[in-house]
Amino acid sequence: RVLPVRDARTTEMPLSTRELIAVAERRDEEAKAAFSKYDVDGSGKIDHTDILCVLDDLGLVKKLKSGATNFVADYNASLGPQNDTRLSYAEFRSVYNAAIDNINGNSKLNRKPSAKDKKLAAMAKACMDARKSDAHPLFPDCKPASNDVIGDLATKLKKFLTSRGIKEQELGKLMGAIERHKLGKIGYDELREFVHAGEPKGLGISEDAMPDNVVQSMWVALDERKGFISQSKLGWLISLVHIGDDAEQLHDRAEGKSEKSENEAVVPEETQ
Repeated sequence: RVLPVRDARTTEMPLSTRELIAVAERRDEEAKAAFSKYDVDGSGKIDHTDILCVLDDLGLVKKLKSGATNFVADYNASLGPQNDTRLSYAEFRSVYNAAIDNINGNSKLNRKPSAKDKKLAAMAKACMDARKSDAHPLFPDCKPASNDVIGDLATKLKKFLTSRGIKEQELGKLMGAIERHKLGKIGYDELREFVHAGEPKGLGISEDAMPDNVVQSMWVALDERKGFISQSKLGWLISLVHIGDDAEQLHDRAEGKSEKSENEAVVPEETQ
């Protein structure tokens, strides 16, 4: 099926029907190839945060008149309440056409973006920026937090769960306590708010005890340059710690080292 895309080029002479079909078919193939690159699980869908990555591969992002973040936020708003976090190729075609309209100054996206729309747009921009630089897209001068800091956060999260009777398998409840829009994705502002919010809404850590630079370093260590922390990443973080683990065990868990048996002999380095 020919992708009903609009041509962003300007031509002095109108194209014939045959030429228009050829252009549409070529653009369809290009769009499918770019889309497939980000369909990493073969499900036929991409994550919403990959929208700008696909459009950028097609050379469209730099031409957007509204800017990348505003374009995605406006497009999200146009979808209304049915806005999902996964897109099929058929759904991506409408994104493509909206981008062409934006480039040509014919944008029809005039619905005001919500906080949720803006959050997804910011995540999409962070994902695209992360592909273009070795530096972290949100905090380029910030180094990842040490394993000790990550372990400390894991311990506090575990205690938060325990105090509310939430099991580790019920991560959805913890996600619900941290993020506002039920996307399954935690944004930086949401993490920061949760860390500092008083109980029972958050961890109750003062800004003096955990200043912004520390929260930022934790974010750099956890978001994997995606612009968000997923539920699976949150589960991994909590799995690092069990109440009663000592600091050395926590450090080993964060490093991904396997635990040694209590009866396993440690061979001195000089005798190996």
